Parts: sequence; C-alpha cells; structure tokens
Amino acid sequence: MSNGQASLPYSTSLSATGGTTPYTWSVLSGSLPPGLALTASSGLISGTPTQSGSFPVQIQVTDSSSSKQTATQSFTLVISSAVAGTAVTACGTLGNAGTTYVLQNSISSTGTCITISGSGITFDLNGHTITYDTGASASVYGIDASSSNASNFHLTSSVAGGAVAQSTNCRINVATQANTAGKCESANGVLVMNGEIDHIFVYDYGLDNQAISAGSGGWSATKVLVHDNTICPYHTLSSLQHYNNYAEILAQGAGTLDIYNNLIGIPVSTTYPKGCPTTWTDPSGASLTHGYGFFGIQAQNFTPTGTGTFQHNVISMASATRDAYAIAATCNISGAGPQWEISYNTINQYSGRGIIAAGWNTNTDPGCGSANIHDNVISVKEAANEGYSFGDPTAIQLRFGEHSSNIYNNTITVNGGTGQCPAQFFTDTGSDCAGIGIKIMSSPTGYVGGGSSGTPMANAVYNNTVTTTTNTTNSSLNVVGLYGDYTADSSSYFANNTVSSNSNPLATSLPDGCGRNWTFKNNTLIKLSNPQFFFTYDGVWYCNSGEDTNGVVFLDNSYEGGAAVDDIGQTGNSGNSYSYYVKWSYNVTVQNGSGQPLSGVTITAVSTGGGTETVKQTTDASGNAQLILTDHFVSGHSASSPTTVNYTPHTVTVTAAGCKVSTSPLQITLHQTTNQTLVCQ
Repeated sequence: MSNGQASLPYSTSLSATGGTTPYTWSVLSGSLPPGLALTASSGLISGTPTQSGSFPVQIQVTDSSSSKQTATQSFTLVISSAVAGTAVTACGTLGNAGTTYVLQNSISSTGTCITISGSGITFDLNGHTITYDTGASASVYGIDASSSNASNFHLTSSVAGGAVAQSTNCRINVATQANTAGKCESANGVLVMNGEIDHIFVYDYGLDNQAISAGSGGWSATKVLVHDNTICPYHTLSSLQHYNNYAEILAQGAGTLDIYNNLIGIPVSTTYPKGCPTTWTDPSGASLTHGYGFFGIQAQNFTPTGTGTFQHNVISMASATRDAYAIAATCNISGAGPQWEISYNTINQYSGRGIIAAGWNTNTDPGCGSANIHDNVISVKEAANEGYSFGDPTAIQLRFGEHSSNIYNNTITVNGGTGQCPAQFFTDTGSDCAGIGIKIMSSPTGYVGGGSSGTPMANAVYNNTVTTTTNTTNSSLNVVGLYGDYTADSSSYFANNTVSSNSNPLATSLPDGCGRNWTFKNNTLIKLSNPQFFFTYDGVWYCNSGEDTNGVVFLDNSYEGGAAVDDIGQTGNSGNSYSYYVKWSYNVTVQNGSGQPLSGVTITAVSTGGGTETVKQTTDASGNAQLILTDHFVSGHSASSPTTVNYTPHTVTVTAAGCKVSTSPLQITLHQTTNQTLVCQ
C-alpha cells in the first residue's frame, strides 16, 4: 500500500488472482486509519484519513466458488501528519516572505505555473504534481524562482512522488526531432536563484530544456543546493551542435554549490526504485527505456564559496550531441580558483561521456583549478554523430587550463570497436566508437594560462582502475587507458594506476595534439586476452606539423600478460618525432657492521652502457637513499625503426668517512626496480 497524509484524500486498490470472481474483500484483523473504508465488492480503500500514525491491518479476500476459497495479506498503512502551511490549490504567484505553502492537489497551466516573488518561501509539493506548458509554448517554466526577491527558496515534497512535469504535449519524436504541438523550447522545470531543491521528481520533454536551472541568461545564482531528486529527461536540441551548454542541472554564478544524491535518467529498478518510469512512449509510439538529455550536471562559470560538491549522483542518459558529459565543472578563473569535489558518483552512459573539469574554451584559459575527482564508477559510450565517423567517449578529462587537480580511486570501463556504441538519435551516423579512460589535456607550455613561466599545471592521476577493450583491429577504434595530451607539463604524472587493455594502455598524443614530458610511474599495465592492434604505448597518433611527443618517462612500471615497456606503436603521423626514457628506482640501504642505519653516506651511480648519466644521493636518518637511474632511451620518427641508447650498467660507489664497502665500486644492471643493502666495514 502507498502511504497517505492526514486531511488529504487517499485511494488505493487491492487485487487478487485465482479462484472464481467476483471477490469479496474484508478486514480480518487490525483496523484501517480513521476516515478510510474498504469497499467489499472492489477492494478499493478510500477516504480522507483524520489521524496520523502506523496502522497494521490484515485483509482477507474471498472468492465466489461453491466451496469458498480465501487469501489473506498483512499490510501496514502509514499516515503522516498534515503539513502545516498555507494551502495552494491553483497555479499563481506565491509572494508572502517566510511562508510555507503546501500544495493540496495536482495543478496545471498552459504556461508558467508557479512564480515565487518573496524571500524565505518554502513550497511543499506534498506528493502532488505541477504540470506546466500544456500550451506547448517556449520560455515558460514549472516554477520560476529566479527573481532577486526570491532568496532562500525551498522546494520539496514531504510526501513521496511530488513532481514538476512538463506537459506531454511537448513530447519529442526521437526519430524525427518533431514535437506534436510545438517545440516547447527553453521551457525549464525549475528556475532558482538562491535556494534548495530536494525530494522531487522533474519530467521534461521539450527542446533545449533543463530540468533545474540555477542562473542563466545574464542572472547569477548565489545558492544552489540540489539533492535527493529524480530527473527524467526525454528531450533533445532544436539544432544539434558539436558541443552544447544545456544540462539537467545547470549552475551559473557564485556562492554555495552542493549537488548530491540525485538520480538522472535512471529507469526504475530494484537497485533504484525511485528512478524514472521504466518506459516512455514518444509520439511515434516508440518505447524509450532511458533518459535523453545533454550534460547531467554542469557548473558553468560558477565560482563556489569554498568547495563545490558533486557527490553520490547516479547518471545514465543518451545525449543528443557529441562531447556531452554526465558531470562538468567549466570556468575561466584567474588565480587559485575554487576547489571542486566530484566523488562517489555512478555514471553508466547509453551515449555520453563521464566527468570533465576544464577552462572555458581554449588551452590558455586558467580553468577552474583544484578538482578532486575520486571514487567514481564510470562506464561510457558515444555514438557516431556531428560529422564524425565514429564516437569517442572519455570517462574523465581535464582540459583547457584545468590545473592543480587530482584524479584517484576511480573505477573506469570503456568498451569500443565495431557496433559497441549504439546510435540513439536521428543525427547519429553509426555505432562504431574508440574511447579513452582518463585524458589530461592542458597548456602546451606546461604553465597555467599558456605562458613560459608561472603556475605549473600539476595534475596528478593515481590509484585508478581502468579497463579498456575493443573488438576490432581497426586502429581508428582503439581504446586508450591513460592518455597525456597536448602539454609540456613535467609537473603532472600518472602513478600507481592499474590499466587492463586489449587495445592500448598508454598514449601521449591522440586526436587533440602531442603530449610531451609526461611521467608514468608505478603503474601496472596488463595486456588482456584477444588483443586487437595492441600497443603498450602509442607514441604518436595525431600531432600537428612540427609537434612531438618527446621527453616521456616510464618509471618503475610493471608489465603483465605480454605488455612490454618497448612495445610501442604509432597509429598516425609517423613523420613526427617521439622519445622516452625507461627508468628504474635503485633503492639503497646503508648499515654498519651491527646492522644500524648510517646517514650522510653518498651513493653515486655512473652509467657505462653508452648514455651519459651521473646520479648522486645521500642516505637519510634511516640509512636509505633512492637513485632514479635510466635503463635506456628510445627515440625516432617511426615506431618500426626506433633508435635505442642504453645507459645501464651503472657503476656505483659509496663515499663516507670511515666507511668501506667491500664490493665498492659495484656494477649493477637495472631492468627493474632494485633494492640493495650495503654494509660499511
């Protein structure tokens, strides 16, 4: 049984199967809440409850056979207390500051339904539905709280199921992009400048729509708290673009920003019982089994006070355009910028990308800065569209000046190849797709803003688990695990990640330009079974003329399943240069004859294999020193004919007053991380 509320009409119908109809219904034990009655002939429980509480009741149904059969079932009917507040029974303006308004029944309007014009107003949907835009008009809204007078607005529903719904007259025909009664463009569910929205459903169908819009069209939001809502988008764009700025939850402005515990586009399931209806029907009669939207959540030039959070959201949609992400923080802020916390989200896209933190639109933008993207579970797909011959989904990306950010503890799956990303929209041109797990693209100089000095990009990617596969040897449909692109940023690195792939674990170029001076350290790289055009490292996929991928460092990585440090490839412009160093840690512990650590001992390693290198370190208080030594250096213009310069073996000497190592100088050959204890006599 559904729950009810005191002083509000209640109705629910019981049903039975088997036996001989008609049935007779009765209360066997317990009692219904005062004000409710059971209709014996139909099983209808109805009335207006007058008392709140929890009411256990056992219902019996009896059939009409000659030897009557019965069945019983126990229920507990919960009636919540009546919500105190000013009753709302029709669309209109709510303007009394500090007032709680309570919706008494479902209401509708040909255009905008509710306008908020006072501060501190709470509007409780009370389990009912606001239907707006039955006239299929443009630029009308379910609830308009965008006035500067509407600060500290709170929209909620104390009874489950309260909703703001665009009229079904605005349903799109996904196959033809047509509406049955007009375009219903920019007719958003809720507009808010300063407030909190929680525990409601939002249904939107029209073109160019947003479910919840906080700041747009020249006005800025100052408080955006959006949590515990279910958003069901079934719409598209009036004219498709390569990139768009529509989102189911969009925030523009400066102030408080917390968006958490929302379900966006998720069908009802045992896992998410509060999700969207399992199926929808568009005007052509086609059944839609998931949400159709753009970005899920986007902070677009929003500057949060302190930390902006996107946490514990579940997003699963199909986007009508390329480059649409489930979660995005995009801005152009000089200086350190705010801190973004994007964590514990679950993203499983039908067609769309995962998470992006980025500057506004060029590599010289300073970006938002300080994004902590962690503990998300992400699976992405992207159909071919917008003039591209295949989709190119990305799970996590930093781009356009984004700096000082950390990406860690995420679990990522990207499956590409032939037919792996099913087409969703009339503009989609195919189901083939490539893909990228984690992509870092920033300033070509390695400094924020693109200058020759200043703040380094300093982006760190660590402790992630990434799995990428493809089902084809077509090199255009390869799927990369970790990708450092278009930067000269020696301060950024990929460390302690586990990448499993049958395609391409690592790359430092790919479609947006050449990456150089990247460091990959302590990663575990696994070659999966059924490899398809596999390279452990792809040095040059795409570079503009004169660009290179030089200076890349591989340090202390482990290789499994047939992956190998010098298994390199170039699936693109072979005329551009590449180079990389393979290095290993030589970890030394120096002790005296009694096994006590010795500090201040100088360890010197000199390469003797052909390359020139001298590395010195002094032991610390624990007698430890770490020397990063080069195994070999590889360079060239073609992966098939690299030039290799060996550095190891190394001659190691130990220098300290009163210390003599019997085997000094040592000859060591490093092809893996090496630990050694030396004893001073």
